[in-house]
Amino acid sequence: MQKRYPASKQALPGVLREIRKAKRKNEVIAVVRFVSREPSLRPITNAVKNTKHLDVVKSGTDGGPDLFSVLVRCDRAKNLGSTKLRFSNIKRFRVCGVNTAACVMCTVESLAKLRIPVQVVASACANEFPDVSKKGNVLHHKKALKIMKRWKNVEVV
Repeated sequence: MQKRYPASKQALPGVLREIRKAKRKNEVIAVVRFVSREPSLRPITNAVKNTKHLDVVKSGTDGGPDLFSVLVRCDRAKNLGSTKLRFSNIKRFRVCGVNTAACVMCTVESLAKLRIPVQVVASACANEFPDVSKKGNVLHHKKALKIMKRWKNVEVV
């Protein structure tokens, strides 16, 4: 989540709550940001300091190789020292961020296609495009959650 995305302000409290939960459970945190020189929001980078976390810069396309890279890195973080990939050790991904009807949805779809269990944390996602009304953004957010809820291996919480 970066400053240039207006929805980041809405989702930030929920994302920070998810980071605190992951830290308590000693889970690996993957901070995925869209390619740009702009860093993730400072509260997020501060929250993940001194934790097991991955900083992943996503290319211009959603999903695919970037997410596979995240999976490999998460797997290696769980199986320190092992060179064998065992995605079965990854119990699930909890996904949150912006924009629900774009990056979040594409990320979840790619993980679901890889048969990785995904939980979408609705309260830690937001959707806000400047050229869409507030009501329209809320509608897109809810519709995206409803669509993802129907996918295999995906749960909206």
